[in-house]
Amino acid sequence: MTVTVHNVGNYAESVLHYLLNFGIYQQLSSFRVGFQEIMPIRCLWVLSISEVTSLLHGDSEEWTPDVLRASVRCDHGYNAGSPAIVMLFEIISAFDDKERRMFTQFITGAPCLPIGGLKALAPPLTVVRKDPEAWSGLTADSYMPSVMTCVNYLKLPPYSSKAVMRAQLLAAIEQGQSRFDLS
Repeated sequence: MTVTVHNVGNYAESVLHYLLNFGIYQQLSSFRVGFQEIMPIRCLWVLSISEVTSLLHGDSEEWTPDVLRASVRCDHGYNAGSPAIVMLFEIISAFDDKERRMFTQFITGAPCLPIGGLKALAPPLTVVRKDPEAWSGLTADSYMPSVMTCVNYLKLPPYSSKAVMRAQLLAAIEQGQSRFDLS
C-alpha cells in the first residue's frame, strides 16, 4: 500500500488493527492461558485497576533508607555515607506511589521495577557524582541530574541542600517523562 495524504488515516487504522489483533495475539493468548491457571479471567471484572496491577506486579515495596542502602550502588565520587546520597535516600524514601513510578521510569525507562524490586534491577541502580563543568562558572545547584537508562545510572550533582536536590530531581523526572536527550 502506498501511503498518501488521502489514505494516511486508513493506513494508520490498518496498522493499529494489525498490531492490536495480530501483532501481540500470541503473547496475549499465552498470558490468558497462564492467568486462567490461577484465576478465571472473568473474575477480573470485579477488581479495580489498582487491584489488577497489584496482582500482576505485586505490591510496591517500601523505599526506606535501609532498603535503598541495600539496593543502590554508589560509585565515582559517592559512597553510602556521602551527604548527597543521604539526602537522595531521604527524598526518594518519602516519594508517593506516583513519584516512585516516575522516578523508576526516569532511571530505568520502565514505569515499574522487576519482581524483587530495587534489589532485582540488573544492572543495579548506580548513583555517581556529576560535578559542574569547571569552565562554566556554575555551581552544582544549577545542574539537573541526568541518567543512562540502559544501565540504571543516575548522575547526581552534589547539591547544597535537600530542598534544591528535591526540586532539581523532580524537575528532571517530570521533564524526562516526555523526552529523551543525551547527557
